[in-house]
Amino acid sequence: MELAKTAWNVALQFEQGCAEERAYMTRCAAYIPQAEAVYQRLGSEGDADDGGLLEIATLSDLLKQEGVPVDRVKQSGEDEISI
Repeated sequence: MELAKTAWNVALQFEQGCAEERAYMTRCAAYIPQAEAVYQRLGSEGDADDGGLLEIATLSDLLKQEGVPVDRVKQSGEDEISI
């Protein structure tokens, strides 16, 4: 999750719509399913209210608003995920 947040923060330093901004947002989106898989397997961080899972949902929503697709991990009870 920290990699996703860092990529998001770097993207915001560039001019909106430029190639660099888009590249970092795409990197951010690529890290989200990996972080989500870890949280689903091991549980959320010590934060209340699902900490990391809430951050994933928030960042995913922001990326979608920017037109960057985010592949979310299947919820428990669906096909097994491997990390």
